[in-house]
Amino acid sequence: MSVARERAEWCHMWWENAHETTTPRVLLVGDSICNGYNGIVRKRLAEFANVDLLATSKNISDPALLKEMGYMLGEYKYAVIHFNHGLHGFGIPQDKYEQYLRDYVAKVKAMAGDAKLVWASITPLRGDSPNNQVIAARNEIAAKVMRENGIAIDDLHAVVAGQDDLRSDNKGDAYHYNSKGYSVLAEAVSQYLAKLMGWELK
Repeated sequence: MSVARERAEWCHMWWENAHETTTPRVLLVGDSICNGYNGIVRKRLAEFANVDLLATSKNISDPALLKEMGYMLGEYKYAVIHFNHGLHGFGIPQDKYEQYLRDYVAKVKAMAGDAKLVWASITPLRGDSPNNQVIAARNEIAAKVMRENGIAIDDLHAVVAGQDDLRSDNKGDAYHYNSKGYSVLAEAVSQYLAKLMGWELK
């Protein structure tokens, strides 16, 4: 059982061109933010890769997350896995976060085969939410863990930080983005992955 589950938990899995086995595959893993930008990334990289998705509310302390990852990684071989689980799991004690992240990363590496791993930094919340301090601290921890594990970092936090015009039109929504915001995130992810893989985007 996880340290802290939310009132509702969810999971969305998508395999693009599931019948096709020769084109490289990219797996985007994350939460509702990832769910918001994945469709655009899929279109941007369509010339080079099939872009699959695991969007989930499970946090890194929840064994169910590894079951979901294991299922995705057991179905296909991936060239790249671009992953992040930052906006769920605020119930994890801060002094436990690093160990949970280290354990999770070690297990993902063991399952990932030859895939290149990319960690996406946790995106900020709207305004001056106290959880932004938690996010900043966790991004620092994650950067250290990823460097020690030889995992690249796609700094999505820096891409959207301080840009209120990218935020959801719902002022009560501290987490999500409008269409412009998701387009900005998607372009950043697409460009990062293309550079990593040597793909020339048009």
